[in-house]
Amino acid sequence: MSERLVHTNNKNKRIVMKNTILIICLIAASGTFAPPVDAATSRKHEINFDMMVPCVGEIVHLKGPFHVSLTFSGKSLTNAEASVNDIRGTGENTRRTYLANGNKMQSTNYMVRNGVGRGHFIVKFEIIGRAEGNPGNVIRFWAEQIVRLEFGKNLNVDFEALKVCVTP
Repeated sequence: MSERLVHTNNKNKRIVMKNTILIICLIAASGTFAPPVDAATSRKHEINFDMMVPCVGEIVHLKGPFHVSLTFSGKSLTNAEASVNDIRGTGENTRRTYLANGNKMQSTNYMVRNGVGRGHFIVKFEIIGRAEGNPGNVIRFWAEQIVRLEFGKNLNVDFEALKVCVTP
């Protein structure tokens, strides 16, 4: 009788072991085939520009926030948006006031290799200058902000220097 009990216990142990291995395999497989997780993040870059703007003929001082919102699905960048709101400045010689509100996404270019994405996107926006005491005297120029991205385990966002007098 004890021999039969030992045989039954060994059989039960093998069944439990097989079931445990099966459960572990199912858990591992479900993790492999799980849908990618969506994630969104944003970064803020402070524009601080004090340079000659050749197309308006004076040194212009600009300051203000430049926001970037990025959406990822798994290892893919699915959406990149930029927001230019309330970048303000003055002309050094004319005392003209400058304002940038709004933007135009020009291009997005990135690629993913071995789980690491690299690339950039370019945002162009118009800056409007108005003469002091004469709001009808308007001068305009376009600026360009290039944002470089590297993503994988970490997200690195780098903002190049602001370029001015670019074509829209």
